[in-house]
Amino acid sequence: MLFKFWCLEQKRAFKVFSKTIKYFLSGIVLLMAGVLICSHIFGKQMALKQIDTAVVIPEDGEELKLLTNFASSMQSVKSICHFSYMSEDEALERIKEGRIQAALVFPEHFYRDVDMGRKTSVKLYLPEEMTTELTAFSELLEDGISMLWTAEAGVFSVLKQAGVEKTVVPQGSIGNEMAEQYVKQMFCRSDLFESEVCSPFGIYGQSAYYCSTGMLFFLLAAGLTFFPLYRKRERAVVNKLTLYGITGRTFMWVRIVVMTNILMLTACLYFGAGCILTYALDMDLLFWDKWILPGLYLLCLVFAAFYHVIYAVTGDSFTGILVLMAVELIIAAGSGIFIPLSYLPEWMSQAGKWLPLHQWNMYNMNLLFGTCSLKNIMEMIGWLAVAATIGTVICKRD
Repeated sequence: MLFKFWCLEQKRAFKVFSKTIKYFLSGIVLLMAGVLICSHIFGKQMALKQIDTAVVIPEDGEELKLLTNFASSMQSVKSICHFSYMSEDEALERIKEGRIQAALVFPEHFYRDVDMGRKTSVKLYLPEEMTTELTAFSELLEDGISMLWTAEAGVFSVLKQAGVEKTVVPQGSIGNEMAEQYVKQMFCRSDLFESEVCSPFGIYGQSAYYCSTGMLFFLLAAGLTFFPLYRKRERAVVNKLTLYGITGRTFMWVRIVVMTNILMLTACLYFGAGCILTYALDMDLLFWDKWILPGLYLLCLVFAAFYHVIYAVTGDSFTGILVLMAVELIIAAGSGIFIPLSYLPEWMSQAGKWLPLHQWNMYNMNLLFGTCSLKNIMEMIGWLAVAATIGTVICKRD
């Protein structure tokens, strides 16, 4: 009788899901559009804004202007600052007005002084209030100057040693060779610095993050279609089922399993489509692995238990769908599903780490793109136990 009852409930759930699938798909399209917009907007905010920099060059500084044009055409420089040439007075006036953020003033005969080994200096004007972009710009400029000082010291030390040893190679050739070697080292910055990427999307990157949250959006939207399962049954039907040993606790688990199966179908379709797109577009995103399926079923089981608690607590199918929608929006916004936690206020970011949807998303990303540890599995089982306990306490309402 239990198996027959489960089959009837499963058939009923699929029938309800098929009737409401158009609303489900419409909601998914709107949610995914919102996710893509958020991803685009906040992804752009990861980069520092360009610094509008004035460059003041004396009239006889043609060589210096060639060097600054060469530097400004480099991608690493263009991503940080934008050069414009003007007089010193005009540059200072624009800094006061806030139209530019920095000014580099080169003295007369700067190129000749550097070429002859004479000491010279460049003035850097910055506003009193430093933004994050200006701080990064000034630090990078200091690093560049430090490299030039190191190169200059290296060239002169080699020339001095060559003079002591009385080498037959002309000093001009030695100086040019040493300067070229130092310039190569400065341009190959990857050999000088360690690379460490700090991303608000975690170790898996932006694509993996929103691929995982996309699946969660599908599961959240699917949960809104289960409200007909919680409509009040006639008393005679309930008494008849009780005679066959189908109690409130049995009702609970049958409904959870029924919802889990539909959620699993949704998750498998999403995962399968992702694998096909990965193969078709030659991307490095989702790949087929049979061990992912049991992990997805556990995820869907936790979601189904969560839906049962909401619908069972409200005691009414229409009220339940409204409460579920409100709860989903709140925990989705606070869990970093719409916007990564790094962009949220500090108090919200710290609280969001303890919300269930955030931990479920971490489990899903580890399952799809990394290694799902025993700790992740036990956390999901813990959430399932909590939901099942709450559901058991209130199952007498059914």
